Amino acid sequence: MNDITIDKIGPIHHLSLHIKPGVNVLRGVNGCGKTESLAAVGNLLRGNGKLSLNDEAMAGSVEGLGVQIRVRKSTRYDGELEVESLEGKFDVGDLVTPTKAHKNPEAVDRHRIRALIALEGTEADPALYYDLIGKELLEKVMPAGGLATKDPLEMGKNIHDAFHAAKRNSLGLAEKADANVEACWKFVAGVDNLHQESNVKVLQDALETSLQDQARIKEQRTAATEAGEKAAEARDAMSTAAAEYDGPCVAEAKGAADEKGMDRDEAATALARAREVFDKATSAAAAAKTAYDEAVAQRNRAVQHENMLATWKSTIDDAADVTDPGEEAAEEADQHLTAARTALEHGHMIRLAWQKQDEATQHRETATEHRSRAERLRLAADTIDDVLSRQIATPLLRVKAGRLVTEHARGRDTLYDVLSDGERWTIALQIVITVVGEGGLLILRQEGWQGLDPHHRKLIAEMCEQAGVSMLTAEATDGDLRVEHYQADMVAA
Repeated sequence: MNDITIDKIGPIHHLSLHIKPGVNVLRGVNGCGKTESLAAVGNLLRGNGKLSLNDEAMAGSVEGLGVQIRVRKSTRYDGELEVESLEGKFDVGDLVTPTKAHKNPEAVDRHRIRALIALEGTEADPALYYDLIGKELLEKVMPAGGLATKDPLEMGKNIHDAFHAAKRNSLGLAEKADANVEACWKFVAGVDNLHQESNVKVLQDALETSLQDQARIKEQRTAATEAGEKAAEARDAMSTAAAEYDGPCVAEAKGAADEKGMDRDEAATALARAREVFDKATSAAAAAKTAYDEAVAQRNRAVQHENMLATWKSTIDDAADVTDPGEEAAEEADQHLTAARTALEHGHMIRLAWQKQDEATQHRETATEHRSRAERLRLAADTIDDVLSRQIATPLLRVKAGRLVTEHARGRDTLYDVLSDGERWTIALQIVITVVGEGGLLILRQEGWQGLDPHHRKLIAEMCEQAGVSMLTAEATDGDLRVEHYQADMVAA
């Protein structure tokens, strides 16, 4: 049993508190000194703090638990505390309704988590995440300085944010790979007859053959056209020559020339036999020579005419041997060439389509890899809750997605923040009772105790008794200030 005496503090003239394991309740009317009594005991446990004197007193004191407080113009503390307490180290009310104002429930839960971690005394340590995440992955994902903090909650948040950012990046890369897959298949869908010939050598050879065929036909047609033009010119020349030539034929001209030659020979003989008739013969010979020259010239013209006719006839005969493939053959050659070029281009598109199919497969595998990594990162980020749950070291509360949750009739993962004040007080008290341990002393705000229903009051009292923990609280009732050990059948008077 812990005895505490309070003299001349606030409205209290003298009060002896006999505190034993279980719940000890300060009871009395409003203004009788319950709050001052709790504050006085709290100062004993903390070893600091100010107290106000009774209006008529020059000095006051608080004694017990190995400590003495003397209150005059100044406050003096002596002694060494003989019991375990959380006063000055932890305010159980912070687990219920934190005194520090927060704008949203998430911030309130972060305050509670920090309070629980501080209560347990654990520090930020990256090694806590190695078994769950892996040291290599953790250090690879975390930015420089992300683990350089002494705040376990801040470290957890840094890891959570970094892994979720990496997850979003991986999902973004997966979506980009999906877009590449779609683009590849869109290209493939735009290429017809993927199973047609696409071998570049085969298609190039076919194009060369078509080019040669087209060139050959063009050459034949050009040759036929030129031959036809020359034949026409030859016919025109033959017609003109036939109309303008008035001389004998070659045979006639040759016969005439031969006769004149004989005459020349006879004349020459006569000239030789009869020199005497030289003058006459000379004149006849000159005339014969002139006639002969004319006959030779006529013969030459006849030979030239015959040669020209033979040449023109040969040209006409040659033109008859040149065959024009015709317009249809030329058009067919052009069509074959166009088809060969189209086939070569289509073969290129087919090869690209097959390449795009391979790329689509690669992009799909890449997307799968990024999504798999994103899932690993998400799971790794979720382990932060497990680490923080271990650090708060209580089976009554867990961390999930940065919020405190507990098992409740509403569900396994009921938000602690949505519970009633009485339910939160019950859980918070169960936690601190376990922490302070046997022989410890806890102070519970009056509003905390009055917020508990009879069932939870009984539960807390039983836990205190079983753990050997003494709890001091207060309750407004009738009567003078007094301390009573809580019993389950106690009812406010």
